[in-house]
Amino acid sequence: MKYEGPEKRYIFRHRVGCIAVLYRRRRLIDAFSKDFSRPCAISDLNWRGVRFYAYNKFRKGEIIEVRFDCPVDVEFADDAGQLRACVAWQEWSNSHRAWRTGAYFPDVSDDTRDAILAMLDRAVEHDRKFRNLDQDVL
Repeated sequence: MKYEGPEKRYIFRHRVGCIAVLYRRRRLIDAFSKDFSRPCAISDLNWRGVRFYAYNKFRKGEIIEVRFDCPVDVEFADDAGQLRACVAWQEWSNSHRAWRTGAYFPDVSDDTRDAILAMLDRAVEHDRKFRNLDQDVL
């Protein structure tokens, strides 16, 4: 049964349309596969985790590696470039025809947290600037 009450989380979840996530799975031996998935739509994002629409089914607790696909003015500036994420839950979405996936970042350093927050600030500004698609392109 799903919880239907007021929001209990104390960290704001950002809904930005200009960022997508790419992921790759861990191989049987302790390494990640070489290829990332194609870009997946993000439902929301904060410095503690991400909710996105995955093309693959995961097990709860599975470790994946994620990378953000952003416009140039929003680029994720962390040196690592990728983050480890732990799948917390997953459910099928008929409207997106993909697995709605919640994952958290288990080992976020202060520098990585600050890089994610800076990326989110730039993404919110980007979405605000380009929200009206009726603008003329030069």
